[in-house]
Amino acid sequence: QKVEMSYLEDAGYNVHLAENGKVAMDFLEHEKVDAVVSDIMMPIMNGLELVKKIRSTPELCHLPVIAITSLTGESQIKEGMKAGFDAYEFKLDRQKLLAILEQAIQERSVTK
Repeated sequence: QKVEMSYLEDAGYNVHLAENGKVAMDFLEHEKVDAVVSDIMMPIMNGLELVKKIRSTPELCHLPVIAITSLTGESQIKEGMKAGFDAYEFKLDRQKLLAILEQAIQERSVTK
């Protein structure tokens, strides 16, 4: 997580790191953000639970949510997209993560 965090900060993003989905959701309910980049495998509330909660919250449902994971199976990707992720990216492709994040922010701001 810290590698992705420093990479996103180096690209000009302000980043808040949450140790699990519950902490992330608590933060999102009180702070304005442009996007969420979430790991799938987290304790307490995993990434799938987090994105479902975001999508069911009217004040947050417009947010772009990008999954980052080391899970590469097609069924995991389908499950993540069905849960509400805008994109699903594998952990070590940082350039692609930035491109997907920028695109998702633009698309969600147009449809807002």
